[in-house]
Formats: sequence, structure tokens, C-alpha cells
Amino acid sequence: MKYMKNISKKLLLLPILMVLITMSVMPAGALDADTPYTVTMNLIIPSDSTFTVALAGSETTIDFNPTTKDSTEVEPDSQVASGDTTPIAVITNAGNVNLNFSVNLTAAKPSWVVLKAHSDGTYASATTYDTTAIELTAWKDITPTSTADVYLWADFTSALGGTTQRTFQVNTVISV
Repeated sequence: MKYMKNISKKLLLLPILMVLITMSVMPAGALDADTPYTVTMNLIIPSDSTFTVALAGSETTIDFNPTTKDSTEVEPDSQVASGDTTPIAVITNAGNVNLNFSVNLTAAKPSWVVLKAHSDGTYASATTYDTTAIELTAWKDITPTSTADVYLWADFTSALGGTTQRTFQVNTVISV
């Protein structure tokens, strides 16, 4: 008989336990046609800031060949600035976010040359650059698969003979 009383007490506790378990699993309040279940869904795609650079023609370097040691508006080989025909470089946004581009040299240029860059074939509006990166308006907020043109010029004054090398760098940041 005592055994039966213990089982009866335990059986009485079972429905209470089931109600407590059900309440902890179900959201507060009943769901129905007027109160649907909602939850935040996140579609998480990593930002891809990759880009490519293609030089004009079959160029693998950017070569300036002035006719004299004092020459101005010298374009690199294969660039044709007149009429915005052929930039020395075309940057393509190969990622999935908008990008801003800038250019610079990685080491200071010689004092006998002034380097200029622009997004179109307009020498008069070109911006002087050296080791500090320059970012032109036309190189900002470039959408995926879109391009940015780079036109370059060099002005030489009493240039020294021989070949002087510098590294030209194209940088990017995600546009905000």
C-alpha cells in the first residue's frame, strides 16, 4: 500500500513536469495566424576585395622613354592619352564589394622627375604623386566587375642617363 501511494504521488507530478518542459521549449505566448513565429536570419558573405591590373598592350613594366633629358608630358610605352584612348593600366574590381583605389611609389622618386597620374587622358588635370598614395575621385566606389583607368605622365628636368627603377603600387580599401 505504501508503495502504491509513492507511485500515485509520482504520477501526479508527471503532468506538472510535462507542462514545465513544454513551457521552456515553446516561446512565450501562443503562436497562431495573428502571431506568427519570427526570427532574424543572417546571410553572411565574406567581403572580397580582390582586383586585377592589366597594363596596356603587351607591357609587363611601365617604361618612360623621354627623347631628351628635359622632356615634359612623357607618356609610358603603349599609353595613348589623347582622346582617352588607351590608359597604361586598367584596374578591375574582381571582388564582391565596392572598392577605392590609390597609387604611389614604394620608394622616393629621383629629384629630376615629376610623376603625374589621372583617371582620364588629361595631363593638365593630373595629380603629382610620389610615395604618398593618391586617390582620385574616379577611382572611388568602384563596383564589382567595374574598372578604373590609370593614365601616367613624367616630366624630366636634367635627367641622369641610365635606367632608374621604382616600384609603382596600386592599393585598395573597401568603400564605405
